[in-house]
Amino acid sequence: MAAKRRYESRGVARQVEAFLDARPYAPLTVAVGFASVRGLAWLAERTAARPVTLVIGNCRRNNFAKAGAADRAAAIAFLERDDVTLKNWYRKRPTPAEAHLKVWVTHTENGSAALVGSANLTGAGLFRNWEMAAEPAPSDLPRVVREVAQLVEQALDAKVRVTEYVRCSQAGQYSGKGSSPPDRRKAPPPGRTPRGCLPGLLRLTGWASLLTAAVAALSLAAGRLP
Repeated sequence: MAAKRRYESRGVARQVEAFLDARPYAPLTVAVGFASVRGLAWLAERTAARPVTLVIGNCRRNNFAKAGAADRAAAIAFLERDDVTLKNWYRKRPTPAEAHLKVWVTHTENGSAALVGSANLTGAGLFRNWEMAAEPAPSDLPRVVREVAQLVEQALDAKVRVTEYVRCSQAGQYSGKGSSPPDRRKAPPPGRTPRGCLPGLLRLTGWASLLTAAVAALSLAAGRLP
């Protein structure tokens, strides 16, 4: 019996899942601009029985900083699979550029199929944003498959680096589903009073007291002069 999936598919995630279910076990290549721990965990649940090559355009550490413990564990297990490849396509010269396409390609003995859309491999892209995905026309499919293959060939291996990013992400942070977003109000540093009307009034009265004392001292000094 198949394991129960933690994520209910909706939005563009439902389209991607239908595309994958129609081609079970086929090797999969995914190219996206951004990915998150939650996106990796979702992908792991749906590709347990197929090899995966994932190319990400932006692999910065902060993209993988927010993760719940379950998502982090699933993503790490996914990245540690021998049949999973993760690459990064980014260039600094002649001008900065990174992969920004969102394409899913499956490869079978009967040929390749592709799904082209707008969603990144993130919780927002898969579940919350208004995104779209569609299979290209038969006349466009060879070009899509060819360009994705070229992207994979030119991309640099980033599996170890991203795995470390995911491993170091903080446990218990908001992952977008099943938990509440963090309270972004930061506590004041020890020994400091929060900003507000009262501290401002105290500062004002402090200066007033100092000015009054200075005037009194000057008056007293003036009275002693011959």
